Amino acid sequence: MILVDANLLLYSCDASSEHHDAARRWWERRLGLPDDAVLLLYAGRLAPEKRLGDLLEAVRRLDDPRAWLALAGEGRERGRLEQRAAALGLKQVLFPGFQTQAQLAEYYTAADIFVLPSEREPWGLVLNEAMNFGLPAVVSERVGAAPDLVLPGTGRTFPPGDVETLAACLRPLLADAGLRARLGQGALDRIRQWSHAGSPETIVRALEFATGGRGHAGLR
Repeated sequence: MILVDANLLLYSCDASSEHHDAARRWWERRLGLPDDAVLLLYAGRLAPEKRLGDLLEAVRRLDDPRAWLALAGEGRERGRLEQRAAALGLKQVLFPGFQTQAQLAEYYTAADIFVLPSEREPWGLVLNEAMNFGLPAVVSERVGAAPDLVLPGTGRTFPPGDVETLAACLRPLLADAGLRARLGQGALDRIRQWSHAGSPETIVRALEFATGGRGHAGLR
């Protein structure tokens, strides 16, 4: 079982609480975003396999002045992505660079939607982190964690490289704050099932499966 970085737990809160809404608005203002902004967040390396160019193109197709995008991370693709954003006429894209865990928590708090468009991702721990902050997730079907974590009540999935479907997943979330809140709460509820408290039971079940039901006997 893959869990959330313990440092980030200090910053998490209930997605439906007034405290969460106030914290999100405070961080959005600190980042210089307008009051009606809907912040899409990617966190991780800026690398070709992350297919961040697809995300830029999807944002262009949304053509919504409320849509802002933060690509929080560093990597060899940064220059190309900055050029691509400029070529697409996207002025509401932030490239904050590498973020410490504490700094990244600020972006998770300010964000409204988490996006991970990778063409390959063995698991995608950032998805755990984002869900811990009550963010609805839009991720590619190649993200290893997607079958376990991204369910109809927590987010949306799309085929990697399918920009039109990515935009179609984002569009209703961008338009409907209530939908974002419901999926965000669903994400938080789901990730709580992946807590340290649940780990021993999961390990026992796995041992029982691997030993044909003899797991408990082996542990006594």
